[in-house]
Amino acid sequence: MLYSSLLFKVASSSSSNSSSSSSSRAIAAAAAAAVVVAEGTAVTVVVLEVLEIVGSYRYLGVYLDEFLTYRKGVGLLADSGCRALSSIRAKFKTFGNVNYDKFKKLFETGVVPIIDRCSGIWGYNDFECTNNAQNRAMRFFWG
Repeated sequence: MLYSSLLFKVASSSSSNSSSSSSSRAIAAAAAAAVVVAEGTAVTVVVLEVLEIVGSYRYLGVYLDEFLTYRKGVGLLADSGCRALSSIRAKFKTFGNVNYDKFKKLFETGVVPIIDRCSGIWGYNDFECTNNAQNRAMRFFWG
């Protein structure tokens, strides 16, 4: 009871000083949105903020969305894998005909780690974009 009346006094005193100023309105809004928590004899004021709603959020390199579909992150990784595959293709065209073992080694060391990054988080979901990147590699080598 004491803390809520203190909060009301802070909010009303900050808004009554200069009501035309935008900074005083911001202070009054912050004071009105504050929660007072009593811990022993100390009083802590915690200001609550309104969270923004976003389509996806990147956390530690993984894109999270509302339904945890991972489509955005997987699509970006597949695009990056396709760029790495294009780099390998350019090298093969300059050096001429290269055998399958060398192509397989370069694909497994240069493209697969990019495409399969965070695949433990995705689980057993089937994403068309990663399959397309692997199909491009097969079409390139087989002609």
